[in-house]
Amino acid sequence: MLTAQVAPEHEPNVIVVQFSPEVSFANKSSSTGLQTFDRMAATLGVHTIERVYLFLDHVVPTPKTRRNLMALRRTYYVRYHADAAPRLVAKQLDGVPGVVYAEPVLVNHTSALTTREHADPDDPRFGGQTHLRHMYLPEAWEVVKGENRSPRVVIAIVDTGGEWRHEDLVGNVWTNSDEIPDNGEDDDNNGFIDDVHGVDFNDHDDNDPTPPSLDNYHGTASAGSASAVTDNGVGIAGPAWNAEIMHISGYSYEGILYAAVNGADIINASWVSGRSGTYQSLFRLPDQTLNLATDMGALVVAAADNQGRNNDVHPIRPAGHPRVLSVGATEKDSRVKADFSNYGKLVNVFAPGVSIPSTYRNNGYDLYGGTSAASPLTAGVAALVKTRFPEMTPDAVREHVRLTSENIDAENPGLAGQLGRGYVNALAAVQEPTLPAVRLKRWSWTDSDRNRKIASGDRVTITATMVNYLIDARQLSVGLVGAEPYAFLDMTLAESYVGSLASGDSVIVRFEFAVTTNAPANQWVRLYTRVREGAHADGPDMISLRINYELDSVYESLSALYRATGGDNWNDNDKWDFTIMPTEDELYRWHGVDLFNGFLIGLFLSYNNLTGEIPAQLGNLLHLQMLNLSNNSLSGEIPSELGDLSQLQRLNLSRNTLTGPIPPELGDLSQLRRLEMHENALTGVLPRSLLQLDKLETFYFGGQDLCAPKDNEFQAWLSSIRYVDGPTCTALQFADGIADHNFTEGAAIVEIVLPEASGGQLPYVYTLEPALPAGLIFEDSSRTISGVPAEGAAAVLYTYSAVDNGGASVSLTFTLAVAAAVSFEDAVANQSYPRTHPIAPLALPEAVGGVPPIGYALTPKLPAGISYDASTRTISGTPRQVTAAPVPYTYKAIDTNGSADSLHFNIEVYSPVAVEREVLPEMFAVRGNYPNPFRQSTRLVFDLPWSARVTVEVMDVAGRRVLTVPAESLPAGWRRGIEISGRALPSGLYLYRLIVTSPESTSTHAGRLLRIR
Repeated sequence: MLTAQVAPEHEPNVIVVQFSPEVSFANKSSSTGLQTFDRMAATLGVHTIERVYLFLDHVVPTPKTRRNLMALRRTYYVRYHADAAPRLVAKQLDGVPGVVYAEPVLVNHTSALTTREHADPDDPRFGGQTHLRHMYLPEAWEVVKGENRSPRVVIAIVDTGGEWRHEDLVGNVWTNSDEIPDNGEDDDNNGFIDDVHGVDFNDHDDNDPTPPSLDNYHGTASAGSASAVTDNGVGIAGPAWNAEIMHISGYSYEGILYAAVNGADIINASWVSGRSGTYQSLFRLPDQTLNLATDMGALVVAAADNQGRNNDVHPIRPAGHPRVLSVGATEKDSRVKADFSNYGKLVNVFAPGVSIPSTYRNNGYDLYGGTSAASPLTAGVAALVKTRFPEMTPDAVREHVRLTSENIDAENPGLAGQLGRGYVNALAAVQEPTLPAVRLKRWSWTDSDRNRKIASGDRVTITATMVNYLIDARQLSVGLVGAEPYAFLDMTLAESYVGSLASGDSVIVRFEFAVTTNAPANQWVRLYTRVREGAHADGPDMISLRINYELDSVYESLSALYRATGGDNWNDNDKWDFTIMPTEDELYRWHGVDLFNGFLIGLFLSYNNLTGEIPAQLGNLLHLQMLNLSNNSLSGEIPSELGDLSQLQRLNLSRNTLTGPIPPELGDLSQLRRLEMHENALTGVLPRSLLQLDKLETFYFGGQDLCAPKDNEFQAWLSSIRYVDGPTCTALQFADGIADHNFTEGAAIVEIVLPEASGGQLPYVYTLEPALPAGLIFEDSSRTISGVPAEGAAAVLYTYSAVDNGGASVSLTFTLAVAAAVSFEDAVANQSYPRTHPIAPLALPEAVGGVPPIGYALTPKLPAGISYDASTRTISGTPRQVTAAPVPYTYKAIDTNGSADSLHFNIEVYSPVAVEREVLPEMFAVRGNYPNPFRQSTRLVFDLPWSARVTVEVMDVAGRRVLTVPAESLPAGWRRGIEISGRALPSGLYLYRLIVTSPESTSTHAGRLLRIR
């Protein structure tokens, strides 16, 4: 049975709430004493409010840990009975008096791939671990092993629990020496009873980290990959040689914090919070927890996940946190990225993650894979580094492992710059550091008008604090570089030279950029740090910003959806309010709406009684990544405008009553990974445009009269998709229709390929009737129309048919017309203009015939002061320079099929000496500006009785100066002029002030300008 997948995934009937410092109440109560909170909690059926990290009462804060530790002591699980989505409940309680934040509890998923059962346990263990040689671990062991556990290094495996009694793990099991086994008491006063070899967060009867169900293969495999006992004649070799393993049952942030509190040096987390990716930076509890764990002395190593996605664009937790060492996966015996592995600059390193031998449940051994396997391998290397350099901080260990990895761009074409620092090199990692590690600690920005909105025309200053975790830097520079070329950004200060930065020190650097005046709306900009010292270059951190952010289009699209689908009758329309434009915070609270960086990236309205048709305006939500409208009563056709959602990854329209064919435009959704449209009333054949969806992993289209083409190409594409459900066509059908065609007499056509049939019995015979116009031919073997139309022809209805070997047939119809060649019916007279005199606008002739649209061009360039407007076919202006002789011009019309016609005429500009006045003007006088209104520029004309210095200031209607024309010295005379360029001005009315300064006097004149586009 196919089920709709709704993201993000949250624990049901529970949220996390962090209260303000002044709030105090008993743990596991049902009320807080906060009037507003308790009133809302009562309506939700809140029954228990209990501490998330109760054991933090046993931890003494330090100056480094105090802030996060005290905040997390005030953080509670709020459990309720109401049938309400956690995200909705969190939105209701977030921001009420006494609440710092409220958010859902993310479901954490393992990052493992499949496990192969029944592996032969007699296979040579180390011999099968060829990946360890590729990571140079045997060579690293020559440098450091830590056989005598001096210093003591502990790796915590926060996972499903582990079989610590396993023959190849028991020798390295961590033991809490202050805890007496099985006495039912908390002997060491750390908040946990009988946590001798770890802890169990899965509510079993004791704290044995091996779950009773033995459903612990993942945690057992991760433990072996990190630190199975090495050189003991049993099983496999662990990269950490014999670092102790603290087993923690339950992949959770509680487990991470328990490990840090109880002395873990390295914490492996082979899991991901939620599975939606993009949402995770919205949650604060994970980040507070990870910062506190790191400040307590533990390095968290985390799997980058197995969705094949760019983690820079789709950040996740815990791997996406900047103080976590995130790990992607390669093939076992090469440095080629595993096809499932996530990637990105912010995935720090890569390690083998395919068919990795490891310990397994029931004292066995098996192969497993995924970034789940790559992460503990890297955690083992980090433990070796900690063994070699016991004084290294978690941040320093992370950076040393990262910076000593090897670039693998050459082995991964198309992913250059998207694979972090590359492949983990254990031998290099256990050597003395040779590079500085300069990372972004925090950053902020200000814009030139200080309205906290980056818009067109703004200048932006970014202030960043950088910290050095490894050796001293001597010639350090720090810069910013865009994730892509942003044409609307001008980086005026892209790099700052720092010079020396000692280990452990920090420095503040600044960057600046300007936003062009024509920057498009709703842009998300990603900038990476670029750290350089000599030949060393690094880009470990990302800054993201919003440009020209506005909610108008989102508001209009959601309003259209609400009206078109009976929003007043939805099961849940909480907070959907169209009486006023919502703020970003208000929109975030709307039911089913998810934002990232303020952009609408998720819309989840399944099971919500939507009726009517899907509005085309949804295609305007250009940042949308997930759209789920399943299990409603939507009708009508799927709007083709959904094909404009270029960022869409998941589209679920299943279980409605949608009709008609699949729009071919859905083939433009290049990022789509999951497409569900089953159990509707859709008909016809899947369009061949879907073959472009090369990232699709799930495709359900069954349960209706919709089928897939039978041909080999389409079937091969379907077979490349991991999960497919839907029938193949059996009847003879065409997958696509044929558009009507308009050609031009005498213009060669681009070869037109008519659709291929599918289904039925091969072979097919194709026909086209009636006969094509003179000059065109139809080739049935290639199903093409080609040639040069010889004469005009009226629109004719054509029938294109396919007949299969059994006599079954199918047809399509379309019209075809041939327009007369484009031509001019009128000529253009030669033109003669006096210099400095505005000319009467000249409208050039319009062409007839041809297929619209028809473009017009005039060559060569007109004399100075005269301009040609192609949109109106008009010559206008004031000539400023005499031509030596009449200049020949060509005026050309070209239709959409390339048919063309030309006219020729001359233009000359002469000096009107005979009509110029022989005496100078008696007074200063302004004659106006020409043209007015104007498109590109206008010329301000005036009489000067004396030589003068002239300048012009242009103001908007509010009196703000928007343009100043540089001062120009002009001689005395009639009809002197100043050119005013308005290209940078929006359309509208402007005021100008003409300032004329001479030895005799200073004169000013004010007037109006009208700019049009």
